[in-house]
Amino acid sequence: MLEPNDVRTRELFTVAEAAMHAGTSPATVRTWLCGVEGQKSKPLFVERPRDPGAEIWLSFLELVEVIVARRFRHHGVSLDQLRRTRQNARMRWKVEYPLAERRLKLLGGRVLDDPGEAIDLEWPSTQPALPILAAFATEVFEYDSLEEPNQDAAWATRFYPAGPEGPLMVDPQFSGGAVTFVNRGVTLDTVVGRRAAGESVDFIADDLRLVTSRVRAALQYAGVE
Repeated sequence: MLEPNDVRTRELFTVAEAAMHAGTSPATVRTWLCGVEGQKSKPLFVERPRDPGAEIWLSFLELVEVIVARRFRHHGVSLDQLRRTRQNARMRWKVEYPLAERRLKLLGGRVLDDPGEAIDLEWPSTQPALPILAAFATEVFEYDSLEEPNQDAAWATRFYPAGPEGPLMVDPQFSGGAVTFVNRGVTLDTVVGRRAAGESVDFIADDLRLVTSRVRAALQYAGVE
Protein backbone atom coordinates (compact mmCIF):
# COMPACT_ATOMS: atom_id res chain seq x y z
CA MET A 1 0.00 0.00 0.00
CA LEU A 2 1.22 3.48 -0.80
CA GLU A 3 1.98 5.70 2.15
CA PRO A 4 0.14 9.06 2.18
CA ASN A 5 3.45 10.94 1.89
CA ASP A 6 4.90 8.74 -0.88
CA VAL A 7 6.71 11.09 -3.27
CA ARG A 8 5.28 9.16 -6.21
CA THR A 9 1.80 10.53 -5.45
CA ARG A 10 2.85 14.18 -5.36
CA GLU A 11 1.80 16.36 -8.29
CA LEU A 12 5.06 17.10 -10.09
CA PHE A 13 4.37 17.04 -13.85
CA THR A 14 2.43 19.33 -16.15
CA VAL A 15 0.29 17.96 -18.95
CA ALA A 16 2.92 19.16 -21.43
CA GLU A 17 5.66 17.27 -19.57
CA ALA A 18 3.54 14.12 -19.41
CA ALA A 19 2.86 14.37 -23.13
CA MET A 20 6.57 14.79 -23.89
CA HIS A 21 7.51 11.75 -21.83
CA ALA A 22 4.73 9.68 -23.38
CA GLY A 23 5.47 10.77 -26.93
CA THR A 24 2.04 12.19 -27.60
CA SER A 25 0.29 15.57 -27.61
CA PRO A 26 -0.88 17.59 -24.60
CA ALA A 27 -4.37 17.52 -26.12
CA THR A 28 -4.37 13.72 -26.04
CA VAL A 29 -3.23 13.60 -22.42
CA ARG A 30 -5.86 16.15 -21.46
CA THR A 31 -8.53 14.08 -23.23
CA TRP A 32 -7.46 10.97 -21.33
CA LEU A 33 -7.68 12.91 -18.08
CA CYS A 34 -10.85 14.92 -18.70
CA GLY A 35 -12.77 13.26 -21.52
CA VAL A 36 -14.42 15.32 -24.25
CA GLU A 37 -17.52 17.24 -23.26
CA GLY A 38 -20.35 16.97 -25.76
CA GLN A 39 -18.92 13.88 -27.45
CA LYS A 40 -19.71 11.43 -24.65
CA SER A 41 -16.04 10.48 -24.52
CA LYS A 42 -15.19 9.32 -21.01
CA PRO A 43 -11.78 9.92 -19.48
CA LEU A 44 -9.41 6.98 -19.49
CA PHE A 45 -8.81 7.50 -15.78
CA VAL A 46 -12.48 7.71 -14.86
CA GLU A 47 -12.01 7.44 -11.10
CA ARG A 48 -9.96 10.66 -11.02
CA PRO A 49 -12.02 13.18 -13.03
CA ARG A 50 -10.30 16.48 -13.79
CA ASP A 51 -11.70 19.90 -14.56
CA PRO A 52 -10.85 20.55 -18.23
CA GLY A 53 -10.73 24.29 -17.58
CA ALA A 54 -8.26 24.07 -14.71
CA GLU A 55 -4.49 23.73 -14.62
CA ILE A 56 -3.64 20.04 -14.32
CA TRP A 57 -0.65 18.45 -12.61
CA LEU A 58 0.13 14.74 -12.54
CA SER A 59 1.90 12.58 -10.00
CA PHE A 60 4.69 10.21 -11.01
CA LEU A 61 2.33 7.20 -10.88
CA GLU A 62 -0.19 9.05 -13.03
CA LEU A 63 2.64 9.85 -15.45
CA VAL A 64 3.53 6.15 -15.60
CA GLU A 65 -0.07 5.28 -16.43
CA VAL A 66 -0.11 7.84 -19.22
CA ILE A 67 3.13 6.47 -20.68
CA VAL A 68 1.91 2.86 -20.51
CA ALA A 69 -1.40 3.85 -22.10
CA ARG A 70 0.42 5.59 -24.93
CA ARG A 71 2.59 2.53 -25.53
CA PHE A 72 -0.47 0.29 -25.80
CA ARG A 73 -2.19 2.81 -28.06
CA HIS A 74 0.90 2.99 -30.27
CA HIS A 75 0.36 -0.68 -31.11
CA GLY A 76 -3.32 -0.38 -31.91
CA VAL A 77 -5.09 -1.08 -28.64
CA SER A 78 -8.28 0.98 -28.75
CA LEU A 79 -9.06 3.51 -26.06
CA ASP A 80 -12.19 1.54 -25.16
CA GLN A 81 -10.17 -1.68 -24.84
CA LEU A 82 -7.60 0.10 -22.72
CA ARG A 83 -10.22 1.67 -20.50
CA ARG A 84 -11.95 -1.67 -19.87
CA THR A 85 -8.69 -3.49 -19.30
CA ARG A 86 -7.50 -0.90 -16.83
CA GLN A 87 -10.78 -0.97 -14.90
CA ASN A 88 -10.70 -4.77 -14.79
CA ALA A 89 -7.16 -4.70 -13.41
CA ARG A 90 -8.09 -2.04 -10.90
CA MET A 91 -10.99 -4.13 -9.56
CA ARG A 92 -9.13 -7.44 -9.68
CA TRP A 93 -5.91 -6.21 -8.06
CA LYS A 94 -7.59 -3.62 -5.82
CA VAL A 95 -5.03 -0.93 -6.66
CA GLU A 96 -5.43 2.70 -7.60
CA TYR A 97 -2.86 2.82 -10.40
CA PRO A 98 -3.07 -0.56 -12.19
CA LEU A 99 -0.93 0.47 -15.16
CA ALA A 100 1.86 1.45 -12.76
CA GLU A 101 1.77 -1.77 -10.73
CA ARG A 102 4.23 -4.64 -11.25
CA ARG A 103 1.54 -7.20 -12.08
CA LEU A 104 1.09 -5.62 -15.49
CA LYS A 105 4.70 -6.57 -16.23
CA LEU A 106 4.75 -9.93 -14.46
CA LEU A 107 1.42 -11.25 -15.74
CA GLY A 108 1.78 -10.07 -19.31
CA GLY A 109 -1.26 -7.83 -19.18
CA ARG A 110 -3.68 -10.69 -18.47
CA VAL A 111 -6.84 -9.04 -17.18
CA LEU A 112 -10.05 -10.99 -17.58
CA ASP A 113 -13.43 -9.53 -18.40
CA ASP A 114 -14.83 -11.11 -15.25
CA PRO A 115 -12.83 -9.82 -12.26
CA GLY A 116 -14.01 -12.83 -10.26
CA GLU A 117 -12.15 -15.33 -12.42
CA ALA A 118 -8.59 -16.51 -11.83
CA ILE A 119 -6.14 -14.10 -13.36
CA ASP A 120 -3.62 -16.75 -14.38
CA LEU A 121 -5.80 -18.57 -16.90
CA GLU A 122 -4.67 -18.89 -20.50
CA TRP A 123 -5.20 -15.62 -22.32
CA PRO A 124 -8.32 -15.85 -24.51
CA SER A 125 -8.38 -14.01 -27.83
CA THR A 126 -11.50 -12.08 -26.81
CA GLN A 127 -9.81 -10.22 -23.96
CA PRO A 128 -9.51 -6.42 -24.17
CA ALA A 129 -5.71 -6.27 -23.93
CA LEU A 130 -2.88 -7.85 -25.85
CA PRO A 131 -0.42 -9.47 -23.43
CA ILE A 132 2.36 -9.55 -25.98
CA LEU A 133 2.52 -5.75 -25.69
CA ALA A 134 2.89 -5.64 -21.92
CA ALA A 135 6.64 -6.17 -22.02
CA PHE A 136 6.99 -3.26 -24.45
CA ALA A 137 4.67 -1.09 -22.37
CA THR A 138 6.62 -1.67 -19.16
CA GLU A 139 10.22 -2.06 -20.31
CA VAL A 140 11.17 1.55 -19.53
CA PHE A 141 10.25 1.33 -15.83
CA GLU A 142 11.89 0.10 -12.66
CA TYR A 143 9.70 -1.24 -9.85
CA ASP A 144 9.81 -1.60 -6.06
CA SER A 145 10.00 -5.35 -6.55
CA LEU A 146 9.61 -7.87 -9.35
CA GLU A 147 9.00 -10.88 -7.15
CA GLU A 148 5.86 -12.89 -7.80
CA PRO A 149 2.79 -10.88 -6.76
CA ASN A 150 1.29 -11.38 -3.32
CA GLN A 151 -1.13 -9.29 -1.32
CA ASP A 152 1.19 -6.28 -1.41
CA ALA A 153 1.29 -3.98 -4.41
CA ALA A 154 4.63 -2.88 -5.84
CA TRP A 155 4.85 0.27 -7.90
CA ALA A 156 6.99 1.81 -10.59
CA THR A 157 9.80 3.80 -9.03
CA ARG A 158 11.72 5.11 -12.02
CA PHE A 159 11.25 5.84 -15.73
CA TYR A 160 14.04 5.65 -18.31
CA PRO A 161 13.02 8.09 -21.07
CA ALA A 162 15.83 7.09 -23.44
CA GLY A 163 15.24 3.37 -22.89
CA PRO A 164 16.18 0.91 -20.14
CA GLU A 165 19.88 1.01 -21.07
CA GLY A 166 19.94 4.76 -21.68
CA PRO A 167 21.74 7.41 -19.61
CA LEU A 168 18.65 9.23 -18.34
CA MET A 169 16.01 8.70 -15.71
CA VAL A 170 12.94 10.33 -14.22
CA ASP A 171 12.74 9.55 -10.52
CA PRO A 172 10.53 11.67 -8.25
CA GLN A 173 13.16 11.37 -5.53
CA PHE A 174 15.74 13.15 -7.72
CA SER A 175 15.48 16.83 -8.67
CA GLY A 176 11.72 16.98 -8.34
CA GLY A 177 11.14 14.54 -11.18
CA ALA A 178 13.27 16.39 -13.73
CA VAL A 179 15.12 14.33 -16.33
CA THR A 180 18.52 13.57 -14.81
CA PHE A 181 21.46 11.31 -15.51
CA VAL A 182 21.02 7.91 -13.87
CA ASN A 183 21.82 8.03 -10.16
CA ARG A 184 23.15 11.57 -10.46
CA GLY A 185 21.66 14.94 -9.65
CA VAL A 186 22.77 16.39 -13.00
CA THR A 187 19.75 17.37 -15.07
CA LEU A 188 19.47 17.00 -18.83
CA ASP A 189 18.56 20.70 -19.03
CA THR A 190 21.90 21.58 -17.43
CA VAL A 191 23.85 19.66 -20.06
CA VAL A 192 21.72 20.96 -22.93
CA GLY A 193 22.16 24.52 -21.70
CA ARG A 194 25.92 24.21 -21.43
CA ARG A 195 26.16 22.65 -24.89
CA ALA A 196 24.03 25.48 -26.30
CA ALA A 197 26.46 27.94 -24.69
CA GLY A 198 29.26 26.44 -26.77
CA GLU A 199 30.96 24.09 -24.32
CA SER A 200 32.33 20.90 -25.83
CA VAL A 201 30.88 17.50 -24.98
CA ASP A 202 34.24 16.39 -23.59
CA PHE A 203 34.51 19.45 -21.34
CA ILE A 204 30.93 19.05 -20.05
CA ALA A 205 31.48 15.36 -19.31
CA ASP A 206 34.77 16.00 -17.54
CA ASP A 207 33.47 18.94 -15.54
CA LEU A 208 30.34 17.11 -14.39
CA ARG A 209 32.12 13.78 -13.95
CA LEU A 210 29.94 12.03 -16.50
CA VAL A 211 30.85 9.44 -19.10
CA THR A 212 31.33 11.19 -22.45
CA SER A 213 29.42 8.59 -24.43
CA ARG A 214 26.43 8.97 -22.12
CA VAL A 215 26.52 12.75 -22.44
CA ARG A 216 26.47 12.33 -26.22
CA ALA A 217 23.57 9.86 -25.97
CA ALA A 218 21.64 12.25 -23.72
CA LEU A 219 22.17 15.16 -26.11
CA GLN A 220 21.07 12.98 -29.00
CA TYR A 221 17.91 12.11 -27.11
CA ALA A 222 17.29 15.83 -26.57
CA GLY A 223 17.84 16.52 -30.28
CA VAL A 224 21.01 18.51 -29.68
CA GLU A 225 24.19 18.01 -31.73
